[in-house]
Amino acid sequence: MKTSNFTKLYRSVLLFVCLLTGLSASANEYYWVGGSGNWSDFANHWATSSGGNTFYLQIPQSVDNVHFDANSFTSGGKTVTVDVLTVSMLSMDWTGVANMPTFVCNNTMNVSGSFILSPAMNLSFGGPLNFVATTTGHNISTFNKQFNGAITFNGVGGGWSLQSDLKSGTGITLTAGSWNTNNYAVTAYTFTSSGSLSRSLTLGSTVFTVNHLSGGAWGINSSTNMVLNAGTSKIVLADNNAGWSPGFTGGNFVYYDVSFTGPLSNNGQLSGGTGFHDISFASHGSISTNAVFNNVTFAKNGTISGNSTYNNVTVGGNGFISGNNTYNILTLSPGSSNTFGANSTQTVNILSGSGTCNGLMTLQSSSAGVQATLNQASGSLVLNYVSLKDIKALGGATFVANNAINAGNNSGFTINTLTARNLYWIGNGGNWDDGNHWSLTSGGVPAGCPPTALDNVYFDANSFTGTGQTVVMNVLTASVVNMDWTGVTNTPAFTCNNTLNVSGSFILSPSMNLSFGGPLNFVATTTGHNISTFNKQFNGAITFNGVGGGWSLQSDLKSGTGITLTAGSWNTNNYAVTAYTFTSSGSLSRSLTLGSTVFTVNHLSGGAWGINSSTNMVLNAGTSKIV
Repeated sequence: MKTSNFTKLYRSVLLFVCLLTGLSASANEYYWVGGSGNWSDFANHWATSSGGNTFYLQIPQSVDNVHFDANSFTSGGKTVTVDVLTVSMLSMDWTGVANMPTFVCNNTMNVSGSFILSPAMNLSFGGPLNFVATTTGHNISTFNKQFNGAITFNGVGGGWSLQSDLKSGTGITLTAGSWNTNNYAVTAYTFTSSGSLSRSLTLGSTVFTVNHLSGGAWGINSSTNMVLNAGTSKIVLADNNAGWSPGFTGGNFVYYDVSFTGPLSNNGQLSGGTGFHDISFASHGSISTNAVFNNVTFAKNGTISGNSTYNNVTVGGNGFISGNNTYNILTLSPGSSNTFGANSTQTVNILSGSGTCNGLMTLQSSSAGVQATLNQASGSLVLNYVSLKDIKALGGATFVANNAINAGNNSGFTINTLTARNLYWIGNGGNWDDGNHWSLTSGGVPAGCPPTALDNVYFDANSFTGTGQTVVMNVLTASVVNMDWTGVTNTPAFTCNNTLNVSGSFILSPSMNLSFGGPLNFVATTTGHNISTFNKQFNGAITFNGVGGGWSLQSDLKSGTGITLTAGSWNTNNYAVTAYTFTSSGSLSRSLTLGSTVFTVNHLSGGAWGINSSTNMVLNAGTSKIV
């Protein structure tokens, strides 16, 4: 009896001590035991020692360390579930755990110390994970297990260092404290840092991959009280979804490599940052910042805006460059169209790139009539098969353009122009840019080069020897003087879903088929040009835009989209016109003569017929009818 009473007294004292210990402000060591269970079940799972059977009277608190070890799970298939809306602890450690348990947390977890998982466990983590330490020296080891909730570093004075790769299916945010990735790989949907709390990010040689589909994949939106040590890291924006544009916002920091790796993405966007090593875009890309760069590569179209210094820039597609920039080597793509900001200056040591007879390279200003400047201090800049418009050559170098088209308002170049040709299509169906389909005579031998903006093109009785033949306009923009299909036989088809510029007459044939979905621009600067389409359907915009130009219909005209008169004189010549809309605006000199034309517009609402400016416009309505 006495022994029994003593035992009861001992147990009561022990329980009271445990209660006091569990509620104290000092760190307690919590050990999980008993296999599967809920975080909230402290009476059965949170022991005071490894494998022990004395339990705490509450779940772990923010000052406590929690452990999962070799004595936590005696067999496989066990799961720990966080069933409390918010749990807090000092540190979590799964070192030495056995039997591949699963940890499930879809609620909020706050960790104010270290966070150590194990490769010998499974993880299902969908809730927010917040690192809130206010002291340094804390480690994070997740062994590259997937987190699907937001990860946030938000502890003023806190410091964390990765000891393994880190992977998040959502975002990682740095709000306060110092995070060292410690050369380990990091993968996340986004990375963001903003606000004004003291924080730092040390990357070392980390490859940091962000997978967000559009702008904001990497976003340092405030540089206040932030330090970035980029080391030799590489930031990878990995979106590869067509139609989406991943974005990098760098703040006022120096980075190492940044790579947009998705060849299907619409347009990688880089802004901010004051210095970079190498930048690469696997698709189209744009740079908008004032910075110093080593090498920049655009696999496709490249846009540069700002005032920056580059070592080497390579543009694989068309180039759009504004601001005043300096390059060691600027490499442009053969056959590309390159637009430089009006009144801007691009200073180069070497400008590399020329067109070929199969595709001229274009250099032009962004504003017609306003020059852009290419500046080279010494040596020579020689371009071949190039079209120049509104370009000024400046500096001590010699500037030469061979086999060139002088499209106007150029200075400083010696321009040796191409010879205008009459080219005849031969050899049945094929692509526009295939020089083997163009001859200097009807039915003759291949000339080897497709048309330029100086040439007349003909499709005639010698072009197609059998039926079922199609000519495909496969270049983004084609330009000719006159196009004439008169006399063509065997009912060929002409397919054009890209831009066609015509500076003369445009004559089709009733003995052909047409699939025309691209823009058709009449850009003549002289009068006397005829248009005969034989009422064939156009499904791209038709624009008359030639100062001093003049065109007269010789057949009915039908457009499934809009017809626009911007400059020049258009005479419908009594023929019927059908379009979705007709518009005319601006202040360039233009006139419209309708005669007895019936002009039908099919737009569903306001704007079917719209002359939005009468400045410098003449309308001769005659006895026409607008329907």
